Formats: sequence, C-alpha cells, structure tokens
Amino acid sequence: MARPKEPTYLLKAGELYLTYNERRTGGEPDDPADRWTNHSDEHIEFTPTGLFTQKCSFQETFEVPFDPAQFLGKQVHVVVVRYYDGSTFGRICGLWKVVGAFTDSALMQKAVEIIDRGKDSQELSEKLAPLTCYGYYPWFGYFAGYEGVEVHEFTLRKVYPLDEDEDNDDTDLRNPPPRKPTKRVKH
Repeated sequence: MARPKEPTYLLKAGELYLTYNERRTGGEPDDPADRWTNHSDEHIEFTPTGLFTQKCSFQETFEVPFDPAQFLGKQVHVVVVRYYDGSTFGRICGLWKVVGAFTDSALMQKAVEIIDRGKDSQELSEKLAPLTCYGYYPWFGYFAGYEGVEVHEFTLRKVYPLDEDEDNDDTDLRNPPPRKPTKRVKH
C-alpha cells in the first residue's frame, strides 16, 4: 500500500507575535497521599491581548505566509483551536494552538470550516496545507480531543506598547480598539 504524500505547506514569509494572558485552575489530586491518584480536570483560561510584528513578552510566535510589514494597521484574523489532552490520571482542558493568521476573511472562514470538519490529523494537514505554514495538530490522539475553534481579530501593530526601546508608530497602544473574538464550539 502506498504511503500518503506529505502535504506541502506555504513558505514562511514572516513571523507574528501574539501576546496573551493565561490562567489555570483545577488539577487537584483526589488522594494527595497516593502518587497514582486521579486528578480533577485542569482548566485553562486563555485571552489573547495583541498581535505584533516584533518580539515582545509573553508571546506565542508563529509563522505566516505573508510579509507582516505590509499589513501594519490592518485587520488580521488569528485562528486558535482549543483542545484537551491528558493521561490515565487526569486531563487538561482548554489547551490552545494557533493554527494560522489570515488577512483575508474568506480564507479564514475556509480554514475554520476545514478544522470543524477534520476527522484526523493527516486529513487536516492535507486540507490546511494551502492555507498555513505548518501542520502539527495535537488534538488528535488517544487522550486528546477537539473542543472548538476561536477566531480573534486584531489590528496588527509593530511593537508592544511597553517596549520603551522601540518606535511605537505614534499610535496609542495603551488604549487599543476593541477586538471582536468569535468562538465556535463543536459539541
């Protein structure tokens, strides 16, 4: 039987930096005296806060197939998949992975539909290859599972507002315009 062909992903043209806040709750052991005890589900609250073309603190770095400098001050859609994973003794819910950033809302919508309908990692890799720079999707696994997809819309900025050493493009980043996150949860 022939081995499936590896999908060819878009070439990296640049990198984006997503700042975020993350908070975890839960994960307590049922019996603290027993090292093999089960644990309650751990939950992750994840809130992306900004999207930048230069490195900053508390960031997720990801590759994009476009030149970020050409989209400064424009809207960019960041697609994030939420999933769970764990082991025999417990699991973590609300894990997240940035799948890609899109400057075109039609391509973003196509990526969201592909993710929602994805049956396995190989199929997802093949279908998303024409839209993204990479293809590792950790929500397919023995203990892992898909929770949903989120789309976060940001105005792309050059630098994080508290980086004093950099030119801040004379925009007031301390009062950014409100972003419009859209959550889609598959049940």
